[in-house]
Amino acid sequence: MSRLPPLPTLALHRSDRIRLFNFPKEACEWITDAVNAKWPHKNVSIIPDPKYVELKLGGYPWSPSGEDTVHARRLMQQILLSLRMYGYALYCSTGIFNDDCGKDVLVFELREPCALNMFSISLNQHDTLRVIDAPPEIAQMLTNCINTYYEGGSVRVSDYTKGCLNFKLWSSPWTDGYQPFGTMIVAHLLAHLSASGWRLYAAINQLTKDERNSKDTWYFSYEPEAKLIGM
Repeated sequence: MSRLPPLPTLALHRSDRIRLFNFPKEACEWITDAVNAKWPHKNVSIIPDPKYVELKLGGYPWSPSGEDTVHARRLMQQILLSLRMYGYALYCSTGIFNDDCGKDVLVFELREPCALNMFSISLNQHDTLRVIDAPPEIAQMLTNCINTYYEGGSVRVSDYTKGCLNFKLWSSPWTDGYQPFGTMIVAHLLAHLSASGWRLYAAINQLTKDERNSKDTWYFSYEPEAKLIGM
């Protein structure tokens, strides 16, 4: 069997660590720049190891509270954007660890560098959805979609923090899958985003599993050429 180089991999550890495997040494600078741009706790310590490089971040981005829950998504988005700009496209994100603090591992592949437009959606606690840094017309479209198609009861919309819309949904749609309301509104949201040219770039569980809101965060990129037929 021919020997192939392993794919570049980014692993989230503890509540404040990033480990880089098989990236060039410059990747530490890319991650540090992303932290300085989007994470309020800007201290980064680099811990070398023979098999990987570990970055220790200030604060607790993988176990955040309050407005840091939004900043943590902005940080991850900036990491994805920065890596893509240097030619590292996400191949997959996957959970491979059994421990209670296990988070996704992100695997990348080399492609032509490009700049992306991106925003994120997070599912929080048992009844909350947040739209983070979406263009105004997309934020309005998602608001209309939720108000029109959510069948679980009332919807309360508010600004959680600047650039972050907060939707409080009656009937606790994220508690479990027994009631259909969560599944149904997700299908509507993804249909409307796809019809508008926004594709899911990544679905990442970036929080420790013991957090009540430890669900995937969705990162969307604008790809108008990828609209579904018939939309």
